[in-house]
Amino acid sequence: MTPSHLEPRREVGAYVLGALDADEATELESHMRSCTMCAEETRSLSEVASLLAEFAATGPDLDELAGTPETAGAGAAPAPLTRMVRLRRRRRQFLMLAASVAMFASGLALGGVLRDGSDESHQNPPWAAHLLMVGEQHRGENPAAGITAQIGLEDKKWGTHIALELRGVAGPLECRLVAVSTDGLRHTVTGWKVPEPGYGVPGAPDSLMVHGGSSMSRSELDRFEVITRDGRQLVAIDV
Repeated sequence: MTPSHLEPRREVGAYVLGALDADEATELESHMRSCTMCAEETRSLSEVASLLAEFAATGPDLDELAGTPETAGAGAAPAPLTRMVRLRRRRRQFLMLAASVAMFASGLALGGVLRDGSDESHQNPPWAAHLLMVGEQHRGENPAAGITAQIGLEDKKWGTHIALELRGVAGPLECRLVAVSTDGLRHTVTGWKVPEPGYGVPGAPDSLMVHGGSSMSRSELDRFEVITRDGRQLVAIDV
């Protein structure tokens, strides 16, 4: 099945790491010809993969990374200051790249779960959680209904990458996240179903996390609205 815009990164990590079979890779490449979101994520992840390959080819071995002049044996000759600085810099690079690999792995694991159909596709996807932590953050609430929402934004060349965390919404419902521009234009970012009992409610404490994209640039955005299928507004988030 062609990758959807609701989950633009689901297969990209596997593609960059060469974990897709030939048919899946061809299908994703065809999708990326018309999806700037997936194409840009592929480019970004490919840059990190290239750094990993470069580190493996030119960096110090793991024994060298594990040892520093401070931990060398008493009889070892002291290393020059320049060598110590270089090793510490390489260790920082290694840890940063390792963190990126861990993020890729979590995405790949999630993708496998989604393909198997054994979990809910909107339950804490790692890319949504990441954007909610590092992106431009905005909050909204509907006190009467007990609903709270947080938006994470990331400016992109193609528009805006958007993540939503929603709590206090009871199911069953069918909802969508709508971006509203400063001149009143409306664009659906993504949609989902809320099963019983819901998200962030008694019996289901986990929040709902989803992410998607809009062609609207960050400067064009005025607010976001969570709307039910029958047009009822659950919560609005001004940005």
